[in-house]
Amino acid sequence: MNGEVIKTFLVGLGFAVDDKSLKNFNKAMDNAYVRMTLIAGGITAAATGIFAGISQISDGFEKMGYEYRIIAPMINRQIMLRNALLKLPGNWYQHHSAVQQSGDFQFSLSQTKFN
Repeated sequence: MNGEVIKTFLVGLGFAVDDKSLKNFNKAMDNAYVRMTLIAGGITAAATGIFAGISQISDGFEKMGYEYRIIAPMINRQIMLRNALLKLPGNWYQHHSAVQQSGDFQFSLSQTKFN
């Protein structure tokens, strides 16, 4: 801020302005300007960091959304297939599952035997 403009304005209003007070005023204004510039820089840096953090979070959600868009239909198809198998006559799916579990059990027993 130009101190001469302020000095001219105040003198025009009838005030007396001494040069020492004007220099102190100009120094205070320069100091305030520097401090405001530092505060503005800090706010800008903080806003940049916050924006970067939010962008990373939103990218993660976007990626997760794409993955769910792919995974959800596959899960739905498996559920529909399971339900269809459960409706088969004689409940083939449950019999097949029991046979498979029995085989797994027999296999684990054979692995625990010592020769």
